[in-house]
Amino acid sequence: GPSDIWIWAMTFDKTLTYFVAGGSDGKTEMYDAKGNFYKKINGFTSTVWSADASPDSKEFVMGAWDNTLKVYEFGCAYMRLDIKNGEQWVYSVKWSPDGKYLLSGDASGVLRLWNSTDGTLNSAYQAHTSSIEDIRFSSDMKYIITSGADGYMKVLNYDSLKTKTDDVNAYTTYDDTYYD
Repeated sequence: GPSDIWIWAMTFDKTLTYFVAGGSDGKTEMYDAKGNFYKKINGFTSTVWSADASPDSKEFVMGAWDNTLKVYEFGCAYMRLDIKNGEQWVYSVKWSPDGKYLLSGDASGVLRLWNSTDGTLNSAYQAHTSSIEDIRFSSDMKYIITSGADGYMKVLNYDSLKTKTDDVNAYTTYDDTYYD
């Protein structure tokens, strides 16, 4: 691709039929398994930072610096969900292994759990003091592990995050971060 565009997010469907790539300009495209362009994916206005395939490989989720995460269908690129992630850039997204939830980690360190069917917010947790760079599940699905730009890894109980909470809003003014 062009030298001024960086690709930050990629994911394959599990059948290895398609993969998607999102870049620093919001440009997102789907390719076949051999790397041939297949379809343009519309919807992002800024850097696409993270992507993950659903457990059944029918859909994928992408998170971006336009404060959104979006769910698309592999193959046709139909956007099924467009979720506003508060006022913070989305740095990481992950589909739960059971397929029921989407997780987003944002620039202010807030981890959010969303219903993957309708996009409603289930819970929010202030996991880090700065951006959540990655989200992983333990193999037994009991824990979520996050890594943050604050230099910490956190191990969180997945069942606790499934308990409904109010949203957490974080905003930064100069060198101070405030939480509501």
